[in-house]
Amino acid sequence: EPSASPITLNPTATPSGSPSSTGSLSPTSSPSFTPSAPPKDTENPSLSPSSAEPITSEPTKAVTSEPTKAPVASDETPAPTVKIDKTTSGLTTTLSGICVVGSAAEWSKATTDFFESQYKESGKMTDTIAEVTFTSQQSNCGSGRRNTRGLQANSVEVTYEQALAYSTSDSSFTVDKALEYPLSTPQQQDEYIATLKELDGYSDLTSVSAISVPATIAPIPNPDTGGVPQWAIIVIILIGILALVVLFL
Repeated sequence: EPSASPITLNPTATPSGSPSSTGSLSPTSSPSFTPSAPPKDTENPSLSPSSAEPITSEPTKAVTSEPTKAPVASDETPAPTVKIDKTTSGLTTTLSGICVVGSAAEWSKATTDFFESQYKESGKMTDTIAEVTFTSQQSNCGSGRRNTRGLQANSVEVTYEQALAYSTSDSSFTVDKALEYPLSTPQQQDEYIATLKELDGYSDLTSVSAISVPATIAPIPNPDTGGVPQWAIIVIILIGILALVVLFL
């Protein structure tokens, strides 16, 4: 049977140096300011912290295999593009082996198409528009002219007009060179012969000449529009004559 009243346990005023094997059922009235056991020194203290950030032996040097080369600014200025639009009369080419050009319209059309194809393949011109117009022909058949073999040299000289418009950045490619270009090489001439032989009347055609461009003649100054007046030229001549007379007197 349980006791009529609980057993009173009296705690010690201060904890003893040796703790009891069993805990007290009643807590101390106030916390102890003296540790129950003296602190112990670490026998072999660690020289490095237990946990630390990994440290690399040397910092990583990120170096590209080759330094980036800055673009070099070019001092060369691209050549300006020049637009040409000109009509030239008096151009000639000689067709050997035949005496006459049959249809002027057919010749003009075939020649225009051939010239334009050559201009497009030149690599020197862009936006090219060419138009060849037959003007006249001069037959050399029966003129007594003979070739190197002593045979009668039949040929006809064709005169035509050509309108030519194009753009170019090659300053050395002048208008005269552009007009001469379509028949400037033996290969081009052979291809032109093959083109004409597709038409009627050219089966005997043997060769064609290069294109002849008429020389540009400088205009004579007009006194009304500028230049040296005629009376001034006469006065200069007279003064020169008088000067010579004075020298020889």
